[in-house]
Amino acid sequence: ADFSRSGAFDRAVNAFGASSILDELLETGDTAQANLHKMLNLRKAKQAATRFGAALYERAVVLDADTYACDARALEAVAAALEDADVVVVSRARTPNCLKPVSKALGASKDDVVPEYNTGVLGLSRASLPLLERWDHWHARLACNGQDQPAFRAALTEAVGQGLRLADLGEDDAQQAFSEPSTKPY
Repeated sequence: ADFSRSGAFDRAVNAFGASSILDELLETGDTAQANLHKMLNLRKAKQAATRFGAALYERAVVLDADTYACDARALEAVAAALEDADVVVVSRARTPNCLKPVSKALGASKDDVVPEYNTGVLGLSRASLPLLERWDHWHARLACNGQDQPAFRAALTEAVGQGLRLADLGEDDAQQAFSEPSTKPY
């Protein structure tokens, strides 16, 4: 499917309104604890916007506000992978955090926990809504330095164990297309 010409990418949701949370983060003089609290609130807003997108559309490709696709074919690759999957991830987290707390909270061995993925680019079907609810749950419970990837890892481990279909596009062409222009066909 050619999503770049369908108008599907013309609709966007601004989860942060006037970006008051971001403005607060930029203020100086706050303690590290106060900034962590603000970051947790910012992540909660991201998770709410992600759930909204997945609920609104049968299939959604969700990008962080600081992420852009250098090639429309990257978006098409994620959307195409959603034909056979409920969740599509594009890249693993650069510096995975909290494996031990995640495995302990899940009562699972470290080998039974899915890899930690970057959540800046996700393909989601409506079937992912329970995963997204659990992401919020785990984010409140784990609070790994305000990062959302460890909580997503916990929720995804649960969801895959319950039959959610995951497609990992890997660290190859699709991931590269979200960071630098390419002439490769996806």
